[in-house]
Amino acid sequence: MPWPLLWSRIVDLLEWQTESGRIDAPRLVDALARLRTIEVLPRQKWPVPRRLWLIRDHSYRLMPFWKDQQQVELWLREHLGRDGVISWTFPFGPTESFDAFARSAPSVPAGTPALVLSDLGSFAGPSESERWEAFGDWLRRRGHVPAALVAAPRERWPGFVSKWRARVWDRSPGRGHGGDPLQTLMGLLVPAIRVEPGLLRALRLLVSGADVGTEYDAWSRMRGVSAAAATPPPDRDLDSWREPQPLQLEALSCIRAWHKEALPPEIWFQELLGLPAGSPAHSVYPDDVRAGRRELALLANGVAGEIDDDEIAAALRAWFEEMRASVPDALFADHGLLGAALRGALERIDPGHASEPASQTWSVSQSGGTLRWTRSKTTEPASSPLGIEHAGRPRVLVGKRLARATEDRDGALSVDLSSGAGRASDGDRRKSISFRTRDVEHRIENVERPIWACAMGRDPRGLWAELEVRGVTTRVRWHGPRVGGAGRVVEGFWVSEEPCTEAFVHALGRGSTPISPRESKTYIVPPRSRSGEDSERATPPARTIEGLASDRFWRRASKSLPHLRLRHLGVEEMEAHPKLIETPKYAFRVAVDSDAPRVPHWADNSAWDRWGLYADVDLGVARARMRWIPPGRFQMGSPTGEAGREDDEVQHAVELTTGFWLGDTPCTQAFWEALAGNNPSGFVSPDRPVEQVSFDEVEEFLKRANAKRPGLELRLPTEAEWEYACRSGTTTATYAGDLEILGDNEARVLDSIGWYGGNCGVGFELENGYDVSGWHEKQYDVKRGGTHAVALKRPNDWGLFDTLGNVWEWCADWYGFYEPEGQTDPVGRTGGSERVLRGGSWDNGARSVRAALRGRTHPDYQNDLIGFRLARGQE
Repeated sequence: MPWPLLWSRIVDLLEWQTESGRIDAPRLVDALARLRTIEVLPRQKWPVPRRLWLIRDHSYRLMPFWKDQQQVELWLREHLGRDGVISWTFPFGPTESFDAFARSAPSVPAGTPALVLSDLGSFAGPSESERWEAFGDWLRRRGHVPAALVAAPRERWPGFVSKWRARVWDRSPGRGHGGDPLQTLMGLLVPAIRVEPGLLRALRLLVSGADVGTEYDAWSRMRGVSAAAATPPPDRDLDSWREPQPLQLEALSCIRAWHKEALPPEIWFQELLGLPAGSPAHSVYPDDVRAGRRELALLANGVAGEIDDDEIAAALRAWFEEMRASVPDALFADHGLLGAALRGALERIDPGHASEPASQTWSVSQSGGTLRWTRSKTTEPASSPLGIEHAGRPRVLVGKRLARATEDRDGALSVDLSSGAGRASDGDRRKSISFRTRDVEHRIENVERPIWACAMGRDPRGLWAELEVRGVTTRVRWHGPRVGGAGRVVEGFWVSEEPCTEAFVHALGRGSTPISPRESKTYIVPPRSRSGEDSERATPPARTIEGLASDRFWRRASKSLPHLRLRHLGVEEMEAHPKLIETPKYAFRVAVDSDAPRVPHWADNSAWDRWGLYADVDLGVARARMRWIPPGRFQMGSPTGEAGREDDEVQHAVELTTGFWLGDTPCTQAFWEALAGNNPSGFVSPDRPVEQVSFDEVEEFLKRANAKRPGLELRLPTEAEWEYACRSGTTTATYAGDLEILGDNEARVLDSIGWYGGNCGVGFELENGYDVSGWHEKQYDVKRGGTHAVALKRPNDWGLFDTLGNVWEWCADWYGFYEPEGQTDPVGRTGGSERVLRGGSWDNGARSVRAALRGRTHPDYQNDLIGFRLARGQE
């Protein structure tokens, strides 16, 4: 909404009068005396209140309106002066504890107009509306008249808003024409693979009858939502863009304006080329089509080729995987250079699936309880298929029985799996569905990826999964139940595709290879190249381990990897699977038991990713991710030559015999407020670390959290656990390398991994930042600094962010000097006057942001440098 219109609405809302109808005679006489040209007669001005209390609602559902709130605040400060606006932000809307709010809110004199920027719970449930109603009563009791610009259409306002001074924060929508504005808006978003709040607003203003509620409804359907952008839902109707209407072409122009210049150009090129082939939209931007084909072909050739830089290669592969989902399959069948490049990249990423399409394509899709196989004479299959095959006419089977498939006039086959007469039975529905031709049998089964697998898929050899242990990946295959010796049934299990390599056993043993000595013969396993073929050129050959690992070794290995039980393949199982006996006598394979629990009982979700196993604690409005830290040994403290070393960092051996869970970031304000109902932080923002918390307050918070979620059992990490996790297997001053101190606040190795005194002002956007202009020898010349949102810097090898810098982190130990002898599961002194702090903060110089540095203070002390990280013991 333009500022003049918004300002007039605010003036009306707060019953201000900024200009009367009377002529200002003194100003007119003064202007005439100075011989100035009088174009507009000056009017008498009524004084505007000198101060305004501006309250911003930063609930996650209002994310697309956050920048609007910020802009309003900037406009008001320009109009009323910097000191004329007292700003306060609710990270999640008002809490029920208004007295706590009063203690943390700025001092506001009674009678100061209070302007709230919010939806007042219009888009939330009744409980949120009740809190806003109570907050309005709280404002009135303290002499403020509650007023609000409401980011919601009037018909969706809760009933209590009638007691407020409220106006709709939106220009009046155009008259509708009988269509559904939301459906129209979602149709305009079809080409976009990324949607910014500003782009959504621009497209919404093109739609007749669409209001701010339509904008919210569209945003709520997005995926991967952040304050910067979101991802549209996957069910895109590209067919509606084969013959785009004028409104669609106008929307495409808007998408181009947002994405071509300000973002990497391949985003716009994917969006344009993602439209159906031959679409008139391509003729509107012929230069972009040509440039896009060249750019995407170059990137695809990079995926298909050999690139020495691992980071670039990984980035290209990630781009290609995302691009595959955003462009039609017909682009891969293109007969030009782009099609060849895409097929080459697909062959490298997904071997065996990039052949030229056959003249007849069968795709299978699901609608409710019906599976449908559709034959197409073109090379473009139906959108969002479950599977695609290039074959002759199939026979559809449920289990081993020929299904009762119906055929329509187009030759499509349908099988109804719903209950009812003449349809598949419950027993049949639990079996695999397949269609067969002379050459192909394609099966559809319900298969859930095991929690221990970092990847899973199916190829002509069957189902496979990938297991990653400390950076070493092994592919395992599923072998179903079979009858072994003496008629005994051998349960199904996963077994490694190739004999165990030295690297994999080394990773399991954490530095040792505990193999029993046997007759030794070298057996070389050619590595699998990216194309899936054996190649001596891809990487140096991997040496296979010969001999048998001890039972103790397997127990220790499995103990460090929860939800995963590893063992050597038994003799009877080898006999039951004769194809496995293709290796020298003493080379062995590892089997994975498949009946391990899926998710820890205290977690809402759990899975593996590139850093290892994680578990999420989801509170709805906030989430904490816990990383599994396996047991192990390390050198605690620092060597004598380390830059910045202190006397209390005597290096000594430590062994942790049990693994533990540790938060991947410091505890955020969002998570704290979701459980505690208040936010004590000085740098208020939901995704920043909570600070201004003492050790005693943290302990009380953990008790309340554990009481609310039985079985959660959160605690603080011990000092040894903290340093072991921070190092993540490294031995240098930081997990990114040794510290070269170039100045008091300059050590460039820290810039990529943490916020410290040298970079704490880079990108800092809050107004209450600390004045750092006088700090010496800063890496960057900045004026204001403070904490930053978590997880913006590079994590360590175990997926932990911000262990160094941002905020100090409380540990469970009382402070004391180390014992020089080796320690096992140390917990520090049994008593003392100070608790341990670790990691350094945004306020610290380079020498203080190291894995070994130890801080300490009294347990009741608090300031905006100190936070904490959640921990939990092993099951």
